[in-house]
Amino acid sequence: MLATSMNTVDLLIAAGSIGWQAIQRFRHAEETKGSVITLVAAVGIIINALSALLFFRRRNKDLNVIGAYLHPATDVPVFAGVVIT
Repeated sequence: MLATSMNTVDLLIAAGSIGWQAIQRFRHAEETKGSVITLVAAVGIIINALSALLFFRRRNKDLNVIGAYLHPATDVPVFAGVVIT
């Protein structure tokens, strides 16, 4: 009981902190560097593609493996869209 209460408090503090930071960013917006975003997205494509390949052969045998395969496999097109954009 105490552990779940502490987890709830931790999550509320984390969510509140993220929300506060988001509000501060809206109030004091900074220009983003497109080259850094593109580089990080390109690295994300490579890492997610390699991760999906690790599970590719066994993707039809176990529900957990299907999830472990689909998660990075569906992230690859998202990162590709960021690079293209």
